[in-house]
Amino acid sequence: MKKGILIFVLIFKSIFSFSNEKDELFVVYSKDCNYSKKLINETFENLAIKENLKKYSLKKLEISEAKSIIEEYKIVEFPTQIIKKNGKFFLVKGFQNVEQQNKILLNPNKYQKNKPLSFMAQMFICSYVKNLSTFEKIISKVKYVAEKEGFKVGNIYKFISDRQNEIICKNTKHVKLRDKAPLFKFAIDTGNYAFVEDLIDHDEDGKCNPNIDYQQKEVLPNGEEEDLLGFLNKLIYNVENNGFDAAHKKSDLVHIRRLLVRCYK
Repeated sequence: MKKGILIFVLIFKSIFSFSNEKDELFVVYSKDCNYSKKLINETFENLAIKENLKKYSLKKLEISEAKSIIEEYKIVEFPTQIIKKNGKFFLVKGFQNVEQQNKILLNPNKYQKNKPLSFMAQMFICSYVKNLSTFEKIISKVKYVAEKEGFKVGNIYKFISDRQNEIICKNTKHVKLRDKAPLFKFAIDTGNYAFVEDLIDHDEDGKCNPNIDYQQKEVLPNGEEEDLLGFLNKLIYNVENNGFDAAHKKSDLVHIRRLLVRCYK
């Protein structure tokens, strides 16, 4: 799952029955997610956090209990916190350490970030992936459009990792696993293996890029959580059984899987 802070002001949704007495905090988590466990069992157990949480009405919801909330708020990463403070709503994505969580509880508005990349920016990035551009070129284009839209990029690898499931690309190939897919999965589905290999081992030192969260999960319409490895395994299955060998070589996909598995250790 994902580290870091990404917060958007939300418009009130009728799905919640909030009271008027206290600020409120919902935590949507996955029982199988290590970052969810760390947030709940470590960060939330800190004495200073417990003190600040007294100002909130706190409710923790496992994925199975929060399907309508996940769909309503387009939640794709876990843990995710939904905060109501002073009549405003904020969405907080990812694990927060004690220092980050304290600041968020005291003043979530201070951590509000820019809106997601625009649809046109996403399509611009996707076009370079689809045309099999190099890793360096695609990364440079991400930085270019992000800065044009007012984002402070900083570490470009962390920036693209944080938004990997928010950059959605349309796949127009005849043989494909998904009509639309997040950026990294789209690169695999369209055959831009070089991009994916560099994403995993850009420095060619045998080590996974520490700024990339390879295990970040996407919530599919059926409620299934799917990470990059899960997507890759499905594609390999279809190459073996459903004629996807017209668009993919199994040996290439197995090679990428071998590289990726190292990042899960």
